[in-house]
Amino acid sequence: MKLSKTKINWTIILRSIKQNLAFLITIFVFIAVLFFMGMIAEIVKQNKATPEKPYGNTLMGFSTTVYQPLAVIVFGLLAILFPTSLINKEIDNTSLAILLVSKNSRNTILLSKYIAMFLTIVGLFIFQMLFGTIILSKFFSGSDYGKFINLNWTYFLGTWTLASISFLCNVIFNKKKEILLITGGILVFSILMNMISFIFREYEILKEFHYISVFGFADLNTILQGDWTMIFAYLVGIPANIGFFIGSIKVFKNKDLLL
Repeated sequence: MKLSKTKINWTIILRSIKQNLAFLITIFVFIAVLFFMGMIAEIVKQNKATPEKPYGNTLMGFSTTVYQPLAVIVFGLLAILFPTSLINKEIDNTSLAILLVSKNSRNTILLSKYIAMFLTIVGLFIFQMLFGTIILSKFFSGSDYGKFINLNWTYFLGTWTLASISFLCNVIFNKKKEILLITGGILVFSILMNMISFIFREYEILKEFHYISVFGFADLNTILQGDWTMIFAYLVGIPANIGFFIGSIKVFKNKDLLL
C-alpha cells in the first residue's frame, strides 16, 4: 500500500496516548518540578547578588540549572520509552496483532502511532514553554522570552530525533534489550558530548563536541547571539526525522509478525 493512500486513525492515536497516560503525566510532573527548582535557584542567586557580584543572566542560569543534564535525561526517557511502549510492548501483549487483523493497514497503524508520539512531544514542549514563561516572568526581559522559546524548540528537535530513532529501532528489533541498548547509548553519548563541551569550553575543538549529539543544537550561547542555529537545526533535523519515519514504514510493511 502506498503511503499517500494511508489514512490517519484518530482512535489509534487517542488509544495510544491514553494507554500511556500515567507515564506521560509523570514526565510532565518531572518537568514542572525541574522548572520550579530552576526558579528557586534564580531567586537565591538574585537575593545573594551584590554590586561587586551582580545578578547574572537569568536565561543562562536557568538553562544550566534545569536543562543540562536533568531535563535532557527526562526528555531522553520520554523519547526512548514511549515509542517502545507504542510498538514493542504491544507486540509482546498481542495488542498490535489485534490491530493488524482489523481493517487498518500496517501503514495506517504505524502512521497513527507515530503521530501519537509526535503530538505528545509537541504537547510537552508547549506545556513547558508556557509554564516556564509564566513562572519566570519576573526574571525575564522582553528579549528573553524569544530566546527561551527558541531554546525549547531546539530541545524539542533533539527529543523528536531521538524518539524517531527509537521508533525505527522498535520496528527493526524484536528484543527490548537491543532497543534500549542502542537508544540509551545515544542518550548517554549525547549527554557526555554536552558535558565535554561545557567542561572544556576554553578549548576551541572540544567546545564544539555538543554538535555531534542529538541535542547538539540546543546551545544557548549561540542562540543568544542569533537565531541561525535553530533554522539550521531544523533544515537538518526535519528531513532526518522524515527519513527515520519512512524507514520505519518500509521495515514494518515487510516485517514478519506472529499473529
